[in-house]
Amino acid sequence: MNALLVLLISSTVALVATLLLPAIDLLALIFSIVSIALCAIVKLLKAKNPDALAKVLCNLPKVNKGVSVDLLLATILFCVWGVGAGIFTFQRPFVTTSNGYFACWGALISSGKHMQVCWVAVKSESPSPAPLKRQLSMVKVAAKNVKAQIGALLVCYAVVLAASLQYVEQTVTVSGSAGGVSYSASAKIPMPWEATLALAVSSTLIVFGLILVLLIDKLPDLVVKVLAFTMFGLGFLEAFICTFRAPFVETGNGFFGSWLGLVCAVAVSVPMLPDCLKSFIAVETVASAKVMPTS
Repeated sequence: MNALLVLLISSTVALVATLLLPAIDLLALIFSIVSIALCAIVKLLKAKNPDALAKVLCNLPKVNKGVSVDLLLATILFCVWGVGAGIFTFQRPFVTTSNGYFACWGALISSGKHMQVCWVAVKSESPSPAPLKRQLSMVKVAAKNVKAQIGALLVCYAVVLAASLQYVEQTVTVSGSAGGVSYSASAKIPMPWEATLALAVSSTLIVFGLILVLLIDKLPDLVVKVLAFTMFGLGFLEAFICTFRAPFVETGNGFFGSWLGLVCAVAVSVPMLPDCLKSFIAVETVASAKVMPTS
């Protein structure tokens, strides 16, 4: 399905969910309306005047590309929902899983996909020199082939990091009166060790992911493998403890971020396995597919 259409549907669902709140959240209302309006404008221009969207407003010399109207609008939509998903699903009003919650994240993902499509569609201003061909090892080729999964992993653990920060030590104050005497007492609630674990693991995985993305060409093969397998191990540990014990037992940003992050860590680490293990996994997958009943 077209990413722009998914974004339009998600924005509409977010608008309806906002309007049905007991107290309408003004920011969520504005973000949803702005998103719907921009999607409608882009849809209309695509149908009536596609050349207007393709018009280049300025050039980006370092990447040898121009910024088209389409790319600019797509970037605005992505920024709108990057801020919106962060506020609406962490603070208010869609903290728990609901139509509004999934609409916010659906809008962010689809706006990111739409921005990627627009970026690819922009033509280079001048032919860039052919890069020097270098012989890459199989490990580094595998790592380069899962860059998208590493990017998704970074997003997932950024969400886990933000969710765990909500459990930082807080001060609770209780006040009242008894027998005509007023009283006030405060107590500090320490950060649970599970939340500390989530904070430490997510921070570590973000650093490891950035190292793989930015320094892949300079790292020895052994280091690349160690990073990939360590990411899987830490992701498994965090997901198992934090979603079975605390603090992400209930569905929410931390819960989904933990499990989706683990899935991404698996996708990154599997290509690093020895050929014999990869062949075994492939054989097992094919065998399972053959015994599945067909309708």
